[in-house]
Amino acid sequence: MRKVILLLLLAGAAAAGYFYWQRRPEPTELVLAGSLEARTVEVGSLIGGRVARVLVDEGDRVQPGQLLIEFEGDLLGLQILEQKAAIDEAQATLAKTTKGPRAEEVRRAEIDWQAAKTDRERFESLWTSGVTAKRDFDTASVREANALETLRQAQRGGRSDILRREDQELGATTDGRIVNHEVRICDPVSGAVLPAGVEGEIATRGPEVMVGYTDWSQTEEAFDAAGYFRMGDLGYISHGDFITVSGRKKDLIIRGGENLSPKDRGCAACASRGQGGCRGRHAARATR
Repeated sequence: MRKVILLLLLAGAAAAGYFYWQRRPEPTELVLAGSLEARTVEVGSLIGGRVARVLVDEGDRVQPGQLLIEFEGDLLGLQILEQKAAIDEAQATLAKTTKGPRAEEVRRAEIDWQAAKTDRERFESLWTSGVTAKRDFDTASVREANALETLRQAQRGGRSDILRREDQELGATTDGRIVNHEVRICDPVSGAVLPAGVEGEIATRGPEVMVGYTDWSQTEEAFDAAGYFRMGDLGYISHGDFITVSGRKKDLIIRGGENLSPKDRGCAACASRGQGGCRGRHAARATR
């Protein structure tokens, strides 16, 4: 009888536990009210070095601009000496550029060009005979062109002419002197070459100009028959060989066969309204 009662008690306890498990309340989200304060501040320095002194303690209140640490000055001294050495090197380069290359440097450049020319002629003969690939001939041609340009630069001598005061002023008021390139100004519509001082599209050719695009139609559009690259910039040449860039060809307005610059139209609009000093007003609107 006792065993039966014990089994009944165990069965009842199991049923009660199962019933509680099925009907237990779902856990609710814990919500707390308050504020969170962060007291950790990472302090960094714009320069590095060995710390000589720490002038504040942990937990101190500091003010903007207050000195916190001091660095050892030995590393900074070395950096200053390094910068002074760089200045001296730049001054030496300037002096050499002003004076120009020595005669032996010109002769060495001439020898290098003659050697490159001989290699180019040899590879040209081998290529036409089918002995070597055209790639080798092209490489030799580029090497000869570079050597020839180096020789020409050496033969031109120093650049003291650029360092004259009047040229410095032109360098500030224009976009600089044309160096190592052939540049001409063309009519944006007809392509005719324009005289000095007349604004048109800038076209150039030289050793730094690309050979062309992978799409041949784009190459034909970008280069003229003489091999000048149409830059798409508008400008004019003045004072012999100084160039000024004045705008972009795509911004040019063509009316009745006349090329009108948007800048000129804006200035004319100001003049018609009796407004003086339009350059400043246009600049102010542009910055806004």
